[in-house]
Amino acid sequence: MYDLADNLLGERSPQSDIDAHLPLAPIADNRLTHWQKLFYRYDAWGNLIGRRNGLYEQHYRYDADNRLVQAHGRGPQGEFEAQYHYDALGRRSRKAVRYKGKTEQTTRFLWQGYRLLQEQRDDGSRRSWSYDPASPWSPLAALEQAGDSRSADIYWYHTDLNSAPLEVTDAAGNLCWSGQYDTFGKLQGQTVAGAAKRQGAQYQQPLRYAGQYQDDESGLHYNLFRYYEPEVGRFTTQDPIGLRGGLNLYQYAPNPLMWVDPLGLSNRPNNGKYHIFQENTIAPGNIYSSDAVQFNRANTEFIARMDADPSFRRDMLGRYPELGEWMKNPNKASSPPVLTWHHHEDVGRLVLVDRVDHADNHALYHPTGKGGREMWGGGEPGRRGKLDGATGNPKPSGARRRSKGGC
Repeated sequence: MYDLADNLLGERSPQSDIDAHLPLAPIADNRLTHWQKLFYRYDAWGNLIGRRNGLYEQHYRYDADNRLVQAHGRGPQGEFEAQYHYDALGRRSRKAVRYKGKTEQTTRFLWQGYRLLQEQRDDGSRRSWSYDPASPWSPLAALEQAGDSRSADIYWYHTDLNSAPLEVTDAAGNLCWSGQYDTFGKLQGQTVAGAAKRQGAQYQQPLRYAGQYQDDESGLHYNLFRYYEPEVGRFTTQDPIGLRGGLNLYQYAPNPLMWVDPLGLSNRPNNGKYHIFQENTIAPGNIYSSDAVQFNRANTEFIARMDADPSFRRDMLGRYPELGEWMKNPNKASSPPVLTWHHHEDVGRLVLVDRVDHADNHALYHPTGKGGREMWGGGEPGRRGKLDGATGNPKPSGARRRSKGGC
């Protein structure tokens, strides 16, 4: 049950008609103070500073940018103290955790834009992730390396619609890990098969909802620019954009099964788009060429495929009937109607995607905050044809006319 600002008030048990919540009380400023056996405290800025239930109590400290920098108390793994560090872009670069009676454990994080690329542990082992090209927040595989070893074991991810991992299998297809989640992404149970054991240790899988990394010490999920509390489906701090964030500044998403918020800033429907209909590899001599030059070659290949592949043609015309008229007299210097040639962040990669979806989901298509044209294609001068296609050096003559579409 929710109030008018989408604050969680309670839930009804499917086994009975009894509501599983404490007596309802107004939630001032959307700051949830208790739910079931959980109790919360906040500072003057709305940051969660205390969390308590019958099993544990935790305390949190924040820096001037309202980023969590310290946590201590009792968590799922016992009593702990943790320090969190961030880089200039706000991404978590390191965490140091000390459990009672044990030595401190440090984990370092490397990033590809705003996607987690690798975690490095004290013993020299490391895990690197790759992501689905068609769904950039869904993990595709993980590479596990031990110490100074140059070889790696590969593990494949099988995810839900909201990018949450459901199963992990090894290279031979053996099940290594599987997880079951509750409505708001808390891991209710996990299964680790014998085939997943490496050097006597079971395979651990920290990824949760899109863009989330579970901290075992606290039970919170690191969600890039904020932390997520999976027991109640809320962030621990307010939306940094303030009042423009809506009525409830702690809300994760209207429906966590179909919506995602990989940055911890703005939720959106995870509608399965970012569908790549056609790929084109830009020739080395045209990396810095204008959109008109690059699109001309890409459109030529696209039209050739439409003519040669009847099933592909039927699918595309069924989705976008406008293509039929365009193909009669195509303007190859621009993107096809209702589609756009997107400069992927991978060098030289041009992909054909839905134009509206591209415009409405900037963070999805540009996880680093920049388009491929800006990253490797010479930016606006390259787009306008002012650069030498192979070297990127400025041309002595004036700029060409800018083409339509693309990024």
